[in-house]
Amino acid sequence: MLEPAAPRVIFIGDSGVGKTSLIYRAKYKKFNDGTTPTIGAGITKMETVQNGVNIEYQLWDTAGQEIYRSVVPMYFKGVCGAVLVFSLEDRNSFVNLQSWIDELSKHTELPIPYVVVGNKIDSENQTVTRAEARKWASDRNSFIIFTSAFSSENVDILMEHIVSNFVYPPNFDEAFAKIQNKSEKSSCC
Repeated sequence: MLEPAAPRVIFIGDSGVGKTSLIYRAKYKKFNDGTTPTIGAGITKMETVQNGVNIEYQLWDTAGQEIYRSVVPMYFKGVCGAVLVFSLEDRNSFVNLQSWIDELSKHTELPIPYVVVGNKIDSENQTVTRAEARKWASDRNSFIIFTSAFSSENVDILMEHIVSNFVYPPNFDEAFAKIQNKSEKSSCC
């Protein structure tokens, strides 16, 4: 019997907002200032324990550069959640959030849950205020977390949100039991 694929969470947003750095910080618990722009997508395997269950999942880091924008939607298929990242230093990355949401909606069959992340809260060169970003998220009934990949502020909270809302949501055990029960009933062998 094939093992089910690990749940996938996709990180999307403009180039330079810190998607790669957030994932690196979450995985290795340190900052990597030598990151280069992602081409296509990078996959990071993660593990955690939730309610006594070992859970493996994947964080997909996508390219944010305009030249790769047409390729990114092919990575949306089968994701269980999305992390929309913008930089508090880059107003355009904030303005472009809606286009990322539109792309996600356009290229997925079901509505995909997402969290908005305002990264680089440690920067002194912010062009987007937290109040403005909170209002934007609130107007869309979206959850927002402010992070710093550099200092690690709120990165663990982001990962907890990803696991508890996308990878292992509150009704996971019940839903998994139903799926397992259906597959056992329909088994031919």
